[in-house]
Amino acid sequence: MTEHHTIFGAVESGDLASVERYVADGIDVDVRDKRDSTPLSWASSYGRLDIVRFLVERGADVNSQYHAGNTPLIVASWEGHGDVVQFLLDHGAGVHVKNRGGDTALAWAAEHGHTDVVRQLLDAGADINSRNVNGVTALGFASEHNHLHTVEHLLRMGAEVEELTVKLATDESHSEVAEILHRARQRET
Repeated sequence: MTEHHTIFGAVESGDLASVERYVADGIDVDVRDKRDSTPLSWASSYGRLDIVRFLVERGADVNSQYHAGNTPLIVASWEGHGDVVQFLLDHGAGVHVKNRGGDTALAWAAEHGHTDVVRQLLDAGADINSRNVNGVTALGFASEHNHLHTVEHLLRMGAEVEELTVKLATDESHSEVAEILHRARQRET
């Protein structure tokens, strides 16, 4: 096992004392694993706020992107770790950063129905109608995955209802979401 994997293992298990020791022994806080991910990305994904705080205080790059272009904010949003999301936002994480597929933290939070994180990201200035490389918005992801409360919140906040969004909900047989989208689309026209 290499030193790189050791710090990642400590992050995964939530062992802050070991992470502190590895950094004190000279491991770079922005060291990369075989997937090009950093300890901060791992800590963000696992919701390890204490380790996130420690790494950021030691200079970890809050906007580091790994192989798929994901950032610590994107993975924390995907997992619904609102406390980590807020900490990263407060320490300069880019709310508009996109991964290689064009997805933002907002899109991933919406895809997984993390409405509270969606609120946080919108409050931080996230673009509610940002599209990925396939033209899908946060509303489209929430609709496709049948996250009714997230869909309703995004609509209240002014998300545009596009034909693709309605199609995603309809194709997945999410009738209640599809009906809400149809009504919202009719109000827009």
